Amino acid sequence: MKVLHEEDVSKFEEERIIPKEKPILAGENIRDVSLERPVSEQSPLTSICEVTESLLLSAAPAVNPQRLLDLGVTCVVNAASELPDTPLPHDRKVAYHKVGVEDKPAADLLSHMDFVADVIEETRCAGGKTLVHCVAGVSRSASLCLAYLIKHEKMPLRKAFLHLRSRRPSIKPNTGFFSQLIEFERRLFGAATISMVHNPAAGGLIPDVYEADYQNMLWYQQHYSRNFGRH
Repeated sequence: MKVLHEEDVSKFEEERIIPKEKPILAGENIRDVSLERPVSEQSPLTSICEVTESLLLSAAPAVNPQRLLDLGVTCVVNAASELPDTPLPHDRKVAYHKVGVEDKPAADLLSHMDFVADVIEETRCAGGKTLVHCVAGVSRSASLCLAYLIKHEKMPLRKAFLHLRSRRPSIKPNTGFFSQLIEFERRLFGAATISMVHNPAAGGLIPDVYEADYQNMLWYQQHYSRNFGRH
């Protein structure tokens, strides 16, 4: 397996096609308040984050018909098998797709990645905007947004992940979905920019971009365990 290291990413990106200009939508001055707040002040369950000008990501509680109208959403992807259909506006035609996948590492999300990425791109080319959501906007929907960034924005997975986490810090695709994203990137580009590594704190394999999270968690547990034992 060929894995690209940090120093290779910039060279890897230069070989990719430069992302396309996004169309300016009519009425795009209508913006959701949650998109304007600093990322640190946004509630993960009620905020909608802007991944690109034509792609939004959120949790299910953030979605309602009026909000979809205000944001100019013309396509919705519901990535949670356990949820009912997303409530859509009655007075505007909004394309709707449901991806019936459970948020479990063994679930097959890879087989849906091409389809959803292409739907998002087709919507963009038609001058529309897609919102992708699952229950919490953390794992399934985030993975599908990453697949779009890889395939149509030509971003290496590492760059796509860092970009998406900067927009929505709560994202954390489960380890199975991350392995599938690595395979998706390898199929498209012939190489992977993230690898799965064994982490003692996690008790198994995790993507290397999660190592800092688990290191901080381990430090927190050890620090407070020592302090608690002194009392």
